[in-house]
Amino acid sequence: SLEDGLSNSEPWHYLQVTFDGISNNGLFDISGSAGGIALQLTNKYGESAIPGRPMSYVRIDNKSIRLDYVLQLKTTHDHLRVGEYSSVIKYRVTYF
Repeated sequence: SLEDGLSNSEPWHYLQVTFDGISNNGLFDISGSAGGIALQLTNKYGESAIPGRPMSYVRIDNKSIRLDYVLQLKTTHDHLRVGEYSSVIKYRVTYF
């Protein structure tokens, strides 16, 4: 159960996820020898994550709590360079 640990508490009903990383025009930037690309995270409702901006609230189903996201490579319209890349994306979940 999603409770705060107190015996008389009510379960949380909503959650909100915030993804943090280096922004590249609303996408998550990469580092490495590759270029012209960035990463986009999208939830199962089609909402794209913007670095540092909380996503919309999601109602919690106590039977199945699952965070579903798709990670895609997107062009940044810079010169495309073949190579290795990496990125660090942190996330924070807030319950209400």
